[in-house]
Amino acid sequence: MPDVSFADWVAGLAVDTLTGPEKIPLLDGTSSRHATAALLAAFAVDQLHQASVITTLADADEIVAFQSDVEKILTAQNFFNWVVDKLEPSSRAISWYSTMEGSSSRSTSITSRRFLIPR
Repeated sequence: MPDVSFADWVAGLAVDTLTGPEKIPLLDGTSSRHATAALLAAFAVDQLHQASVITTLADADEIVAFQSDVEKILTAQNFFNWVVDKLEPSSRAISWYSTMEGSSSRSTSITSRRFLIPR
């Protein structure tokens, strides 16, 4: 029987999803052990819960998101922009008028100094 490298052996395995009871081999020092996928998931969640609390966010801070089951990284600024886009009313819904330096102009942005919402 020819020797097969571990990398080649793993590459030859079929890709599968984890459901929880699968056993994953581990090496703890010199002892061989196993853990189930469910135990590894619980461990990961426990580690995330022990992470320090973020009290402020910078625009460049990164947030992990999933889009169609694909992991993506987005910045806090991009996330905040998305939130504002979702909260801003469309021009057909509520429109507001800003009064700046004596002139009235219709605006769909939140950057105006004064808002008048028509009744």
